[in-house]
Amino acid sequence: MICAVVEGDLDKVKNLIQIDRTLLTCEYEYFTPMHFAVRENHKHIVEFLLKENVDIVYSPGEPLLATAEDREYPELVVFLKDILKTRYRVTPKGTAIAEAIRHGAIDDVKK
Repeated sequence: MICAVVEGDLDKVKNLIQIDRTLLTCEYEYFTPMHFAVRENHKHIVEFLLKENVDIVYSPGEPLLATAEDREYPELVVFLKDILKTRYRVTPKGTAIAEAIRHGAIDDVKK
């Protein structure tokens, strides 16, 4: 599965999950197929995995959005931000509030 994702071979990915759906969330050193799809900038695989209900919030290690940003994949960054906002209600405002809470900045939290 990991090799199929890295290669961007969507047909192979589809065939593999028909054999065993648990491959959608398999891991190699804590990296899932979704991680590899983002890392290799395979938006078509990311879209497919999302349709199969693979969670993009669960990500041991670096968050998927950070991976796309670090690798400078602007189209994938916009796509992931939209999914995070619409499906998971993750917004920059929420991130700012969480950061203020972590640092005990009560005045910033109240704002």
